[in-house]
Amino acid sequence: MVPVRTCVGCRRRVDQGDVVRLVLAPEQVRTDDGEAVAGGPTAPEVVVDAARRLPGRGAWLHPERGCFETAMRRKAFHRAFRRPVSVARLDLETIEAAARGTMSLHTPDESGFREMDTR
Repeated sequence: MVPVRTCVGCRRRVDQGDVVRLVLAPEQVRTDDGEAVAGGPTAPEVVVDAARRLPGRGAWLHPERGCFETAMRRKAFHRAFRRPVSVARLDLETIEAAARGTMSLHTPDESGFREMDTR
C-alpha cells in the first residue's frame, strides 16, 4: 500500500510518489546552490527535501505551477508548518528538479559538506 499525501496547493490526496516533500531547513543545511542555510531569530526557511530524509514536519506539493502559485497565494506553507516561515528562496524550478530526481543534495560529513546523489 502506497502512502497517501495531501498537496498543500490543490488539496488533492495523491500517492506519495506524485508530490515533493518540503521541510523547514535544519541548522547548516546546504541549498542546491551550495549556500548554507542557518537557523536563527528570523522565520525558518522552507527547503525541498528531495531524498525525503530530513527530520521534522513536512509539507507536500505537486511539482506544477498551478499548485505552487496557489500554495504561495494562500500562504499554505505557514499553515502546514504551523508557524510563520520564509519562502523567499523557494522556486518552482527547484521543486520540479526534485520531482525529476535531478536535484543535487548536500549532506554534512566531518569535513563540512559533500554531495550525495538522489538514487
